[in-house]
Amino acid sequence: MFLKDRKGQSALEYLMTYGWALIVIVVVIAALYFIIPKTQAQCSLTSGNLTLDSYTLSASNMNLSVVTGPGKLDSNINLLATVTTGTGAFATDTNTAGPVQPGTKFTKTLGTTTALSGNVSIDLTLTYYDGTFTQQAKGRCSGQF
Repeated sequence: MFLKDRKGQSALEYLMTYGWALIVIVVVIAALYFIIPKTQAQCSLTSGNLTLDSYTLSASNMNLSVVTGPGKLDSNINLLATVTTGTGAFATDTNTAGPVQPGTKFTKTLGTTTALSGNVSIDLTLTYYDGTFTQQAKGRCSGQF
């Protein structure tokens, strides 16, 4: 009878040891999740005569600082931002920039109508008139909110 009780105690000690180890592992993973910072927002323009100088992206707005390329005077510059992944929506750009001299920096700001949340991808289209044709510069922003 004494040997049977000893097996039960041994099994219980085994389960308790591994139970505590699992709890410690879960706590460490949870702590790392909250300690490690989320990825910063990233933006880029990949085509067109405009280059991205700097940007800020938050849950409530986007601010792009753009430099015009060499050549012609750019005018009627509009920004269209479309959320393709995640939650949120941007307002329509009603502030047309321009005319802007070649090599000049200008800023476009766009607020959100619905706050950004989750992992968000945003397609950017900057439409501008170069004096001869209407052109487009396309880009993408992404971040976690």
